[in-house]
Amino acid sequence: MKDDAESDLPVVSLAMPARESLSSRSATALKRYLLAERLEPGDKLPPERRLAEALNVSRTVLREAVNQLVGEGLVRREPSRSPTVTDFDRRQLAAQLLEEPEMLAFGSVGQVAGQLAVEPEEVQRFARDLGYSGYQTLQASVREAYLRNAGLDPAVVRPAGGEADELLAEQRRRQRADLEKLYEAVGRAQLDEMCAALEAARRVVVYGEGASAALAGVLARMLQHVGVNAQVMANGPVDSALDMYGLGPQDVVLCIALWLPFRGSIDVMRLASDAGCHTVAFTASPGSPITRYSKQVAIVPAQGTALSFTVLPTVALFENLTAVLAGRRPELAADIQQSLHNRYVKEGLVAHMRDLRG
Repeated sequence: MKDDAESDLPVVSLAMPARESLSSRSATALKRYLLAERLEPGDKLPPERRLAEALNVSRTVLREAVNQLVGEGLVRREPSRSPTVTDFDRRQLAAQLLEEPEMLAFGSVGQVAGQLAVEPEEVQRFARDLGYSGYQTLQASVREAYLRNAGLDPAVVRPAGGEADELLAEQRRRQRADLEKLYEAVGRAQLDEMCAALEAARRVVVYGEGASAALAGVLARMLQHVGVNAQVMANGPVDSALDMYGLGPQDVVLCIALWLPFRGSIDVMRLASDAGCHTVAFTASPGSPITRYSKQVAIVPAQGTALSFTVLPTVALFENLTAVLAGRRPELAADIQQSLHNRYVKEGLVAHMRDLRG
């Protein structure tokens, strides 16, 4: 049992979480303290005055927080005694504190430790307490569960070596299956609906992070070829804020978030939705958090084989989208293609056949 003497309270284990009421934030900080300090059943909480000072709250707020822990069965109150720790389920408590399962599924041990306000060694020790060999094996288990709950199958990455032919065959089978799913999920009616929004838009902004950043450039260029005023939004909070300046109900924001929903994608879609923009999400899972801010959602399979993701169905969707746009105004599309070709030739950008032959 731990002594409740006047020793300094570790600041890191009492770090206050954000976005909650003061008493709830204090209760969450106390829960993290229980985990970080590995308090055992019967251990006393530090004196009320010291806890209030460490959390920078009044004693009234602290009592509300302790009462919350009592109600959750983590702490026991007895007359004329300091609150004591019960024999609580550490695994359940840690799950409650990890409000974003994406962090444990994909974050580093340092990031998880920061979210729980503990040292990385404590995360490793916690993983071993649960029966795993370490954090990586715990993360692999959580990641598999997370992907399945999101409607995605965990990727099976096979070694190349002598199995290269088998891997290639599986890759092609997976691509065909993904394309079939795409055409089932996104039909002509949805393509027409997206095209109508794009044609009426004053500005079209395309955003993507990670592997999706390259896809954002592909989509913007393809839309420009059929007369849509599209641009790629820069990554990073400052640059994206500048690119979003002045956007409103007359504009369209397209966000590509396939396998993983990055925080920047969520922020962009939330801000675009708040501004009244027509928002369209290209995502592999209907449960992706960007869908809550999207007026239209296109489900694009992104399950890979050699890699954890594939971009083939996404590019196919972009080509289908631009094909419909080109078919709705063929004269404009043809004029743009011819004008671009003439410009390429005039500027000497097109290589001659003799150059290609070397």
